Amino acid sequence: MERELSKLDDAGSNPVSRSTISPVSNRAGTLTLVLSSLMSISCASLFPPGVPPVFTERAELPSCGAEVRGQGEPPDKNMRTCLLTAFEEQRPAELASTLRTVEGDPFSTYYRVWPEADIAVEVFTDSSLDRFRSAAWTYVACDAIAASEGHEVFELVGCSAPEVLVR
Repeated sequence: MERELSKLDDAGSNPVSRSTISPVSNRAGTLTLVLSSLMSISCASLFPPGVPPVFTERAELPSCGAEVRGQGEPPDKNMRTCLLTAFEEQRPAELASTLRTVEGDPFSTYYRVWPEADIAVEVFTDSSLDRFRSAAWTYVACDAIAASEGHEVFELVGCSAPEVLVR
């Protein structure tokens, strides 16, 4: 089955030529257009609105995992040890940790270690779903992470004051 499509002149009125396009080739063209459009979408657009570009455009680092904890639950020691070990061995790594506030709202902290970079440790905190937040996104730079005696496995050392990325 084929159908005819008229091409109109610049004024949009008179047919200037005719071409015949089969539904199969029309679908293939549409698929090609859709795929090329998808390939041109940046990774930043995969995040919801309000996520700061400094976070969405960050370099990908090897992952130590993503822990999700309820209030008062212990951290995942294997994931946290992975991050600490990566820092101690001068390897880059990232750990995502999601906790809940007293009211039950989730907030996520992204720990990133770059032992050989100017900023050894970066910490992004996403509090956008916390109803009682003071800022939706913050950023902290630290000199190091070190083993801690407590149940958190590591502690941040020599950190800057939190920088508000999104209010």
